[in-house]
Amino acid sequence: MIKYIKTDFLSENPMFSKPLLFNIWWIDSVGDLQIVIKTTELYFYLCKQERYPKQLLIDIKLIPHPPSHLPPQHVELGTRLGMSKNIAS
Repeated sequence: MIKYIKTDFLSENPMFSKPLLFNIWWIDSVGDLQIVIKTTELYFYLCKQERYPKQLLIDIKLIPHPPSHLPPQHVELGTRLGMSKNIAS
């Protein structure tokens, strides 16, 4: 996902000098990708659903669920991973 957003993010944030990364990420028990971000710029960038890729690889579709408000410190974003039944075979 970082690879997908990197060019657009850096063009919108030309003074951003930190590494572009997610601090922590995991796939929860429901199959949702959970992401913790410590940089405010990346948080605000990912608040708009149209900035997410529609699909990762061939069989993984993304349905973003960005938060509706700014939390006090670290940021957690949720994204639903929809995997095609073709990859189970």
